[in-house]
Amino acid sequence: MKTLHLNIAAGVLAALCLATLGVTLRERQQAVALNRAVAAPGRSATVGEDARITLARGLMMARDGDHANAQKVLQQALQHGDPALQNLARYDLGNQALRQALKMGSADEKLPAMLELAKQQYRDALLREPANLAVRYNLERALWLAPEEGIAQPGKDQNTSREFEEAKSNEDTKDDKEQATTTMKNEAGGLP
Repeated sequence: MKTLHLNIAAGVLAALCLATLGVTLRERQQAVALNRAVAAPGRSATVGEDARITLARGLMMARDGDHANAQKVLQQALQHGDPALQNLARYDLGNQALRQALKMGSADEKLPAMLELAKQQYRDALLREPANLAVRYNLERALWLAPEEGIAQPGKDQNTSREFEEAKSNEDTKDDKEQATTTMKNEAGGLP
């Protein structure tokens, strides 16, 4: 009886292992097929093509220095329905524009246009995914390179006169006894 239960358990375990192996092999075959489709030399993107292939092909072209074609392919990736892939395409278009702007000299007349394009792509990506820190960082970097009027810049005095007056009036109304723990001298901030 005990042997029968052990044999059944071993059979179930073997079946689960085979099923997992089958799923893993199928996923690997799909990944290999996607990689072949991306790396196919001279193959242009088609309308019905998988959005992942289009996006990967655009990234590969940008990495290889073919920026004009990479931009076209990434624009095609924006036309696909998957919002996550569209956002990646926006981020990558912004990165490509920012890289090109960084390679340009400050005297180049295309520099402001490239920085504006990068900032717009990053803003579009942040509208759809506000928690993406990589996009936020790159937007800050682009804003640092090309500051905009009316937007407070990091490291500069960000107090407006109204905020300053409001803070000053709040200080005047406070009691002398009421102080934050961090400003009190010779007092322990935590429990004994």
